[in-house]
Amino acid sequence: MAAYGWITRKFIRYGEVITEHLAASSVTAAKLASGAVGSAAIASGSIAGSKLANVATATGAGTATAVTPGVASVVSLNITDAASAIYDFTMPFKCKVIDVYIVQVGAGNAGNAVVVKNAAGTAISSSMNNAADKAVTRTTSIDSANNTIAASAVLKVDVTRVAGANVLVYATIIPIA
Repeated sequence: MAAYGWITRKFIRYGEVITEHLAASSVTAAKLASGAVGSAAIASGSIAGSKLANVATATGAGTATAVTPGVASVVSLNITDAASAIYDFTMPFKCKVIDVYIVQVGAGNAGNAVVVKNAAGTAISSSMNNAADKAVTRTTSIDSANNTIAASAVLKVDVTRVAGANVLVYATIIPIA
């Protein structure tokens, strides 16, 4: 039986639907049956701002602009045995940073600090302290004038280390066109 891009034949027996054949796609019946659709089922770069359009409109008495919808993703950056330095992480697509938090791994120090910056070195997040083991510290601000990272540009993590600066940095991003 030829596949035409949809379910070609199904039977309903005893209240259940049995699908004989699904058209070929990146999300196959076997992958769905396994209970999870993993990264192998999603094409590289398929979730990007270029796949989304400005679909929202804004009206009203004040000034408003349409928003660009996006699928939020969390980028995990693992910095071990960090010296005081700026660590560069290349982003594969254009995105906006909308939230940042850190998790201290092992003993920290009250003098330690982590700031997430754009490629130009301008701060996106406020300074976050990683003083205590297992502590979670969220940024208190996001600079919306500087939170866009260009495709193939870097997201910088500026670490000031006094002692014990193993830290996990989590940045929530939205791919944009």
